[in-house]
Amino acid sequence: MQMKKILCGMIAAMMLGSLAGCANENSSTGEASVTEILNAESSEAGTTAEADSNAETTASADESSADSGNGQSDTEKSEDVSDADKKAAQAVLETFLDSAIKGDREKMLSVTNFDAYTEGMKRFLEEDDADDMEDLVAAILETFGHYDGFEILSCARDEDERKEYNEYIQRNITDLDDEIAEMDTSDPDYEESKAFIEWIKTVFVPYEDMLVFTVRTTAGDEADEDEISIAKIGGEWIMDVNFMDTMAGYVEESESVAAAVTAKSLYNAINTSLVDIDAENATENDVLKLLEGEHQFTGDDFDDVKQVDQPKTKEEAVEALKYKITVYFSDVTELTELKFAVKDGCCTATAVGFEGEDDTVYAGYPADSDSEEGFASLDEAFEAAKQIN
Repeated sequence: MQMKKILCGMIAAMMLGSLAGCANENSSTGEASVTEILNAESSEAGTTAEADSNAETTASADESSADSGNGQSDTEKSEDVSDADKKAAQAVLETFLDSAIKGDREKMLSVTNFDAYTEGMKRFLEEDDADDMEDLVAAILETFGHYDGFEILSCARDEDERKEYNEYIQRNITDLDDEIAEMDTSDPDYEESKAFIEWIKTVFVPYEDMLVFTVRTTAGDEADEDEISIAKIGGEWIMDVNFMDTMAGYVEESESVAAAVTAKSLYNAINTSLVDIDAENATENDVLKLLEGEHQFTGDDFDDVKQVDQPKTKEEAVEALKYKITVYFSDVTELTELKFAVKDGCCTATAVGFEGEDDTVYAGYPADSDSEEGFASLDEAFEAAKQIN
């Protein structure tokens, strides 16, 4: 499996490189989430590839600067964007943003290459990697749910970024081809590794053109501005998954959005679990009454939980519920801490501690959609959630 680790590391570095040049300034996730998805097993390989690429990119930037004697970049000197290109690319962007704001997942993804990524991940990587991409989509939809609308302010061609991206991708594709060429064809991993590389070539393809739109989003009296890139691939304008990660940058603390999505997922998982437990147990053994009240755990408390049939004590009922939760929300084991309340057989509130890049982020569900304030503790998020119901 060493070859698989190398390949995963290289694809992670490829994604990191493309995101590094295109992440918007407001994004606090920037490169992290997509890179983290693919780099979990291969940080060392990915870091090495990234370091090599950064060195080459810096050299390329220095050379470009030296060639531009009049102080103008290639981007500034590039020809005007044609009406046809602007119209086609803007239609993609408008569809993406409008459907994201409305919460229409399928329409939003229809103008992306999301399916090509997730299908490959399900085939070649861990199932959880594809699940993490779904979490990214959920976070984007949750983020844009806070906005009333958007306005496209300007459009410009970014020829420098397009060339840099294409050169970067080509270098990595060449490295991958070299890796497979050096493999022994009798190696049990050879065919899968070869197929893996062929998949990578279908999702990391050269950009024929690249336009950057300046967009203002509005929420009540507040407005944010950001830049969003649309790429032309195979003659079609598309929102590349490489750029979707930057969408979460519209919320100043996008990690709090991910935490909010997690709190809601936990809430749904608990209620589904309670329905199952009620249906699976005899009416004379009212297990749901044993679960009434507030419960607090860490993610580690859900490791190695066992299924309990016909629980008769509170301890057994809690164990049965914990087991069910892991069935419907396997990521519960990754939480720093969590808390929830059960009343009349239903979960009425949840709160989670979500591990952010620098610190633990807290969120509760249900939540006040008008509030973007973070919470200082699990109890604070839980009390806020309880106030909704």
